[in-house]
Amino acid sequence: MLEIYDNEYSSCSTKVRLVLHEKGIPWTRRGVELTTFDHKTAAYLKLNPNGVVPTAIVDGGEPLLESHIIIQYLDSAHAGPPLASRHAEGRARMQMWLKEIEDLHLSAGIVNYDRLYLPYWRGLPKQDLESRIERIAQPAHAQRMRFLIRDGLGAERVGAAERAVARFFERVDGFLARAKWLSGERFGLADVALTPYVDSRLHAISDLWYGKLRHIAAWLRRVRDRPSYAAAVPGRSHLPDLDAAIAAAPGGGGLRQL
Repeated sequence: MLEIYDNEYSSCSTKVRLVLHEKGIPWTRRGVELTTFDHKTAAYLKLNPNGVVPTAIVDGGEPLLESHIIIQYLDSAHAGPPLASRHAEGRARMQMWLKEIEDLHLSAGIVNYDRLYLPYWRGLPKQDLESRIERIAQPAHAQRMRFLIRDGLGAERVGAAERAVARFFERVDGFLARAKWLSGERFGLADVALTPYVDSRLHAISDLWYGKLRHIAAWLRRVRDRPSYAAAVPGRSHLPDLDAAIAAAPGGGGLRQL
């Protein structure tokens, strides 16, 4: 039995769900709510000491951590359409893209935090917020969260992150001007890994390419046409307050109309 600990709006969880549905792999979902710090509790940290999602458990064995490791495992361990090249050069180029997307993740996370989660945390009643922070098992991490919510990340850091994401999107657009997929001629793991950053409900992220980079837009249409997309990407969260926060974020929320 394959168990996946994931979150609806987590970029890295979305990557894993896309592969699961592309390959037709049966799995059991274990929901992890990030807004209540489920991922920072003592119980979850025993599974994933990094305190992030997703986590994969195969047949009750040792956890598999990190989304790019998990998606490569799922592709190689299960039948179904291959998502990695059979050729050494193709696999090497895939690894190059996966590394760049790992670097992108930090910058995208900074923008998401500043534009969505910071106002979300600050909008909660103080008692509610503190009760959530108290669920964080490590006191130093709990205190750091209090400081981050109070002080924010700073305009300079957020601006640098926005510029880094924009530069990456421009590079991807240039590549897609001459290739159908980031992975080459077929949809593959590099495309999986890119999808949740291009197709973000938080318009502060998608504003960095939307209406400017036509090759990314054409690529995203192709991604959305795949059956795995509708199965892996939820229309709305089960948390009305989080959906409301996304809608109130700069530029509003919701997936872009292409």
